Amino acid sequence: AERPATLLKGEQQITFAFTPKKTVHSVQVAGDFNNWTGSKTPMTFDGKTYRAKVNLTPGNHQYKFIVDGKWQNDPNTPLVHDGEGHLNN
Repeated sequence: AERPATLLKGEQQITFAFTPKKTVHSVQVAGDFNNWTGSKTPMTFDGKTYRAKVNLTPGNHQYKFIVDGKWQNDPNTPLVHDGEGHLNN
């Protein structure tokens, strides 16, 4: 697995987690922190849960999971409107 970049001043390491209810083959996290590009942040599977560690600056960040190529909200965090007609976490 890729190691996150060294923390910059003020950043915190956040772990995103997704536990699928059925078998899936790949999960990525995409958000404002990686230009909504899931391929930049693949998640690793431990047999139960997919996880990815990301270094983020303080504040609110929007994200979604990409599960087997389909965008999906995180069922465990609140939803927000992005101002463009989408709901993100």
